[in-house]
Amino acid sequence: MVESERSKKRRLHTGKERADIFVQMDSFSAYFDGFKEKMDSVPTEDKLIYAYASSGITAIGLQTTFMPILLGYCSTDIAIKNKCNYEMGSSDGGKIVLETTWNSAIQYTMTQSIVDAGATAKIKKMIVSTELPNYWNGSMTIFDKDGSKSDYTWSRSEDGTEYFHSESIGVSKTSSTTFTEYSDCSADVIYTKKDMEIKADWVVINEKTTGKFKYCNKRGCRNGDW
Repeated sequence: MVESERSKKRRLHTGKERADIFVQMDSFSAYFDGFKEKMDSVPTEDKLIYAYASSGITAIGLQTTFMPILLGYCSTDIAIKNKCNYEMGSSDGGKIVLETTWNSAIQYTMTQSIVDAGATAKIKKMIVSTELPNYWNGSMTIFDKDGSKSDYTWSRSEDGTEYFHSESIGVSKTSSTTFTEYSDCSADVIYTKKDMEIKADWVVINEKTTGKFKYCNKRGCRNGDW
């Protein structure tokens, strides 16, 4: 069920908070029911295009779902305890080092590094700047071993509009995502990966979405709706 902006704010303000940044997660869950219903009814020759478009839109949702876990290395409780400066063991016998500077009482920049077992040098893995308690505005860079990196920015306005952008560049991956969700849970997305681009937008009606998409690759473009 799609959660209204008012319901979400009431839940958070009454202490019923879950690891969550964006309303768009609710919109993504609503999106698929409407889209699948349409995809099941289109001619066989069109199903593949719908499947490609759905995979791209789903990939956008998956990009955001892991972020609360990363940002959760710093929380209100941890900040009170140690200002979010601490170390913890890693599964390979090394350790993860969290170093945080505070720009204000709620805004912080954290660097996450790893130290391999038996080593002393720190390897930078992530830099994140955001704010407590809800992480609704910020930026993050994740570094990969092969030299690739992924940059993320996100924001949430007073009227409930939320914006997310990511860009991954390097040896192993090249892609970008731009996603905007409005206070009524309507949304638009642009997703590119190598020579593929997907643009889509939708509105939520009766807990399902109605929308349209454009899927392009090096062979040309196809349009669809649901």
